[in-house]
Amino acid sequence: MKRIEICGGIATGKTWLARSLSHYGPSQLVEERFREIPFWEKFYTATPQARAKYEFQKNVSFLLFHAESIRDGEQSDSRDMVCDFAMFQDLAYAALSPDLHILESIYSRLIEQIGLPTAIIRLRCAPEIQLERIRRRGRRPEQSIDRSYLDHLDQKIEERLGKLLEKHRIEVREIDTGTTDFVANAEAQKIAELAATLRAVEDA
Repeated sequence: MKRIEICGGIATGKTWLARSLSHYGPSQLVEERFREIPFWEKFYTATPQARAKYEFQKNVSFLLFHAESIRDGEQSDSRDMVCDFAMFQDLAYAALSPDLHILESIYSRLIEQIGLPTAIIRLRCAPEIQLERIRRRGRRPEQSIDRSYLDHLDQKIEERLGKLLEKHRIEVREIDTGTTDFVANAEAQKIAELAATLRAVEDA
């Protein structure tokens, strides 16, 4: 079973693209049901000074939840998988905290069990556009996110992706969702072609 994971900063269009890839191609969708994840709301609604007490719990919850969602998908459906999250990106969030070494150990153990993705789609988007989309979609806990946080997160995503590709051969495609807003313009045919191309990539 092949698995496509989508990575990118907050409000770059990960979920919409994953839904489109699943809709226009014979793949099952595995979504990040973030509202079910403990500490998500507590972390983002806390003041920047108070976030530290929720950061580790939030990060480890996402990491475990992502791995379990992939396992559940493998057991319930034999089709290829499209995830609106990327396992390695959990380490990018962890890199913003002092708990990275703990998360790396857990991540390595989980990857031994579920394997690496076949392909990764890297979404890029200017932080000012991300901020505008965050405001527009109106999730209350996210309204405290600022440009500095988005800049640091994008930097860590890039670093962690680079480390992953140093050790493993994984197909990576990039999409600028600042110039291609999938929410406003589906571009269904291009998405379908991209999905077909990625599904054809052999496991590394």
